Amino acid sequence: MAEDKTHDPTPHRLREARERGEVPRSQDVVTALVTAAGLGTFSIAWEHVVTGARNLVAYGATSMAHAAEGDPRLAMSGLTTAAIPLLLWSATVPLVVVVSAFVTGLAQTTGLVSLSPLAPQFSRVNPLEGIKRMFSARGAGEHVKVLLKALALVVVAVLTCRSESHRLLALGEGQLVSVVSVVVGAGFRLAWKLVATVAVISVLDYAWQRRTFMKGLRMSLQEIKDEYRSHEGDPHIKARRRQLQRAMAKKASLQNVRKARVVVANPTHFAVALQYGGGETEVPLVLVKGSDHRAIRIKELARLHGVEVVESPALARALHASVEEGHYIPQSLYLATAHVLVMVAQLEEQARKAKGRI
Repeated sequence: MAEDKTHDPTPHRLREARERGEVPRSQDVVTALVTAAGLGTFSIAWEHVVTGARNLVAYGATSMAHAAEGDPRLAMSGLTTAAIPLLLWSATVPLVVVVSAFVTGLAQTTGLVSLSPLAPQFSRVNPLEGIKRMFSARGAGEHVKVLLKALALVVVAVLTCRSESHRLLALGEGQLVSVVSVVVGAGFRLAWKLVATVAVISVLDYAWQRRTFMKGLRMSLQEIKDEYRSHEGDPHIKARRRQLQRAMAKKASLQNVRKARVVVANPTHFAVALQYGGGETEVPLVLVKGSDHRAIRIKELARLHGVEVVESPALARALHASVEEGHYIPQSLYLATAHVLVMVAQLEEQARKAKGRI
């Protein structure tokens, strides 16, 4: 029977996913920020574009007159003078849209650039796999999200049009300039409300995508143990361990207790502070250890800094006897330590849930 995957992914698993180009991302975030940037730029540029178009028409008439008089150089000079500002202002909107799309994409992936997603995969062109994805729980969820987003945008658009209708109906036989001004103003207000709606949707969608991403990378206890064992023989991991061991040996002190993930102790005699995860280390590292009064001080500092203290007498004695400060735990203690780390993860999860209910 397959073991349930209920534990958060390890730093190594997260790094492997990142190397494959897998990070939580939301297309709605890109859409919201790009649309907001484009609309904001257009709201500034459109008056300049209209003015430039008017000037171009005016200069065009004058240039035609100069050309008829046999002075084509002066005609071209007038057209160039009118065309350059118009072209520059017209180019600002697409330029801002392209740059904002690029920056938003990099921001979501924290600068990740990977070619792995571009590699050919048969599952992408296999129609059976496509049908499975379409009718899977995730595919159904995506369809529901699309419908809800469309419904939200329609509701906002209808409510905005109703609120603007009295302005539009009051135009009557007004001058063309005032009519255009009111219509354009109403259009901008509608557009900004739709952008604000998309922005709210994008925040919710990113939270959902991140939750789904982390859930998809969850591990079973057996997978965590297997990962410990596989790293034991990796020369790169060993080299990094030695490097960290040398650095930690110089800095080992009671102040390092605040960096620990857990303090393993027995009631009175021994206490060992272990560092694990957080992108720092992939195998538990002994930061500080002590006996008697030093053990009591370690536990006091742990509670002061919010570090979990787990009583496991046999493991505490084994760690204290066999591992020096600044060194990684041996493979023989992986299983017992993994049980303690799982317990800590469960306690932290319970604390988060309890905090969320307050």
